[in-house]
Amino acid sequence: MKAVNPRAWATGTVFGRCDGCQVIHKLTDNLELFHEISGALLEGSPADLQNVKIPEGLPQKPYMP
Repeated sequence: MKAVNPRAWATGTVFGRCDGCQVIHKLTDNLELFHEISGALLEGSPADLQNVKIPEGLPQKPYMP
């Protein structure tokens, strides 16, 4: 267990890195800075997304099915 500033917990936005999976999880968002999104972010199948053009300057990662 890790300590969290009580004021940040009550009035701010707090993230924590999970010791189990090493993923950063949103614990509380009293400022409503981050919104949950439901459904697909992009339309189409994963195969269609291989042809998406990535703007120059952004890191490009290979598609991993």
